[in-house]
Amino acid sequence: MTTVPPAIPVASAPLTREPYRASTRQNLVTLLLGTWLLVGMFVDGWAHNRFGETLETFFTPWHALFYSGFLAVAGWCFFLAAQGWQRGLRGLRAFPEGYHLAALGVPVFGLGGVGDLIWHTVFGIEVGIEALLSPTHLMLFMGGVLIVASPLGAVWRSPVPRRAPPPCAGWPCCRRRWCWRPSPSCTCTCGAC
Repeated sequence: MTTVPPAIPVASAPLTREPYRASTRQNLVTLLLGTWLLVGMFVDGWAHNRFGETLETFFTPWHALFYSGFLAVAGWCFFLAAQGWQRGLRGLRAFPEGYHLAALGVPVFGLGGVGDLIWHTVFGIEVGIEALLSPTHLMLFMGGVLIVASPLGAVWRSPVPRRAPPPCAGWPCCRRRWCWRPSPSCTCTCGAC
């Protein structure tokens, strides 16, 4: 005789219909951490050109700056995805709208980082154009660009309408350099419009 155990009810968060969007503050945090990553990338490139002949190890302060920036921004992106997970979203939908680029960029960068460790161990430290065209460095750059582009994509996909300021809105017009033609919406009092 076979018995079937009763079904255990699984509590799950209700699935939301509207997309999960990051706030302006969250996008700014991503940009700030992405700036850390990109500054580390350029400092590491500088170190390859400046000290490449004398460096003998992968573990340098410049790589530490570079990879700590990656860990910070990747951790932040996973934190944002965890918030989507708590909302009941799964897979790529757990990432905020526009952050699908980061979902691709983080693993690409991670694979490039592991490859970079192996590359430097086997082939040594590159100098000059070789450092720029190294396959692992190209992967790192591509992953970094995808990560940093995520908040820009999120803002681009935002349903909130964006308005440009009027053509003549204050001090630039008073310098008589930016206001090339009169505008009915000009609020300038300098008389140049």
